Amino acid sequence: MSDRLIHLIGEFGDSPAELAPELRLFQKSNPDAFVDQAVAAFPQIKATPALPLVLELIATRLRIVERLANPEILAAPDAADLARRLRPMNPSLDQQLLRHAQSVGGAGDCSPALALRVLEIVSEASDGPRLHPLLTQLLRHHDPRVRSKCTLIAGRLLRRLDWLEQRLADPDPRIRANAVESFWGDDSPDVQELFLAATEDRHHRVAANGIVGLYRAGSLAAVRIAVQMSANADPMFRAAAAYAMGQSQDPRFVRTLERMVTGDPGAPRQNALRALVRIRRRISELRKSSNLTVILAGEPLEGFRASVLDAAGEPQPNLKPTAFILTNAGEPVNIEDARYTPTSADYAISLANPPAPVTALTVIAPNGIGDWPAALAA
Repeated sequence: MSDRLIHLIGEFGDSPAELAPELRLFQKSNPDAFVDQAVAAFPQIKATPALPLVLELIATRLRIVERLANPEILAAPDAADLARRLRPMNPSLDQQLLRHAQSVGGAGDCSPALALRVLEIVSEASDGPRLHPLLTQLLRHHDPRVRSKCTLIAGRLLRRLDWLEQRLADPDPRIRANAVESFWGDDSPDVQELFLAATEDRHHRVAANGIVGLYRAGSLAAVRIAVQMSANADPMFRAAAAYAMGQSQDPRFVRTLERMVTGDPGAPRQNALRALVRIRRRISELRKSSNLTVILAGEPLEGFRASVLDAAGEPQPNLKPTAFILTNAGEPVNIEDARYTPTSADYAISLANPPAPVTALTVIAPNGIGDWPAALAA
């Protein structure tokens, strides 16, 4: 950044009315150089009062696309941050970036490094299905890393069930795995069916991503499938099961993971250790937040009812079935379902057959954790 630009940016907060015209004049005198300097200095500029004006001056310049795509000028996370801030003033910036990548050698033969960088930026700076044609072209790229990354981004942006079904039939397991991952967070019944189908995939990574998708959708089937996979004869599937358990950050997996740590060497043990660290860290963090009040009533054969209240005494109505962890003497009890009843402001919890006695309930919510009996929280 030139001394002149350093001065204008540094002093802008003290005299914006006086320095804004000077900054505009500086940009007008050499627009390309201004873009180059502003992009390179973005990590420093973004914390200054001059940022909105700088963004306005560079947003629609054609050169901005090339500068964002150049890894020698700006690190990818900063480039994505800058692109995200420019989008309101240049709504087609994401499309321009993809076209730029494909203009160098064509969609199937452009530089893999350039394509991957542009995809990383677009993944953070775009939110629209209008990119479908451009992303579809990159799905034919010769480099499997580009196809895989493109699949992940396309799925997140498009959210089309037919698209996911097509990708799950792809012979490349990386494509299938990333297609499943791109739908994480979608809890619609149709998508859950595809997650369930993915857990039966012949490749361990696809199967594990299916488990994670099911778990995040609130399906208790994910718990059963993950435990079953942890005993698979193939160590890669056992390692993938441990990965999925770690992604869930669910303490009901702790005993299974501890057994893997002591009796399953290699990749399964390493992933189990990582998973235990993630789970224990999350529970520790939740214990420091506002604890929930949990009240459990009922019998195994009849079903249980659980009230979950926040610190203000307000019911928590939007918890998924996976938020509820019933145990008997420390061992998880299989839950069939947990559904909220608005009229009674509590959850009806049914147990899988055969019903088992319950000695404790832990409820894990985004805003805290609660136990019944309450003494468990100590």
